[in-house]
Amino acid sequence: ARAWLNDCITTHPECRSNTSRKLPTRVINVGTSNSEVRLVETNGSEGRYATLSHYCGKIHPPLTENETLEDRKQGIPVEDLPKTYRDAIMVTRGLKLRYLWIESLCIIQDARDYIKEMAAMQDIFANAVINISADDSLDTIDDSCGLSHTKDGHQHILRTRASVLQERMLSRRILHFSAYELAWECDTNVRCECSSHIRPASQRPMRKCIREQNSDAPTNINYNNLWSDICSTYSKLNLGRDFTTLNTIAGLAFRVGERSSKTYVAGLWKEDLPCGLLWRTAATVKRRRVDFPTWSWASSTGKV
Repeated sequence: ARAWLNDCITTHPECRSNTSRKLPTRVINVGTSNSEVRLVETNGSEGRYATLSHYCGKIHPPLTENETLEDRKQGIPVEDLPKTYRDAIMVTRGLKLRYLWIESLCIIQDARDYIKEMAAMQDIFANAVINISADDSLDTIDDSCGLSHTKDGHQHILRTRASVLQERMLSRRILHFSAYELAWECDTNVRCECSSHIRPASQRPMRKCIREQNSDAPTNINYNNLWSDICSTYSKLNLGRDFTTLNTIAGLAFRVGERSSKTYVAGLWKEDLPCGLLWRTAATVKRRRVDFPTWSWASSTGKV
C-alpha cells in the first residue's frame, strides 16, 4: 500500500497534491508503535492525514463527548478501540502519515459540534491524502474482525451504505480493504493485489470536478449527467438512519451547485427543472418520503 501511495504521489500528474492541507477540527495523532495515540485540537493548522470509512454494525462505536474530550487529548487506550480502528491506526502509521480522522472520535457528540462538523464533512474527505475504506468490516472489540476480515453475509457491506457515497466521491485516493485483498483507487488508475494489471480510472475524473477548487476542476463536465448519476446511485443504497434526508450527499450538492452556478431545490436544480422532473422509479413504490415534494426523485423510497 505504501508503494502504491508513493507511486501515485510521484508519477500521477492527475492526482496532484501531496502538500499539507487544512486539518479537520480534531484528528487522532497516531504517533509510532511505541507512542500513545491521542486526540488533537488542530486550531486551523495544516498537515497530512488519512480518513476512515467504516460500518459500525450493531455495536455502539466509542464516542468523544464533552465529558471525555480532555481525557481523549491526554491519550486513547488503543486496546479499548474496535479492531477496525486499531487496524486503521496501524495502516496510517505504515503510510507514514501522522494523523487519522475517525468520525466517532473526532466529532464531539453534541448537537452544536455535530452540525458544525457535518457541514465541513465535504472538506474533511476532499483534503485528506487518502481514505482507508473498510469495505467488509464490522466493528468489534475482539480480533475476529478488522480491516481484512469479514463474516459470511457481509461481503462489501460498506459499498451498500448511502452514508459513504459522498466520502467515496470526494476522496482523492482510496485504499480498499476487502475480505481477500487490498485494492487501490485514485484519479489515475485502479489496481489490486490479485493482478499486476493496472486499469485506468474511468469515473474518477468526474469525481475530481466536484472535489477540486474551481481553478483545478475539469471544464468539460456535464453537471446534469453527473448529478443524475449521483442521484441514481444514491437511490440504490441503504439509507439506514438517514432514510428521510439527503444530508449524506449535501456536500456533493453544494459543490455541484457551486461549480455549475445552479440553485439546489429538493434534490434537483432550479435552472434544469424540466429535465430534472423526467425521473421514474425502477419498480412500484408503495411508500414515499413525506419531507420531500412528490415531484422530486428524493420523495421516492425506491431505485430511480
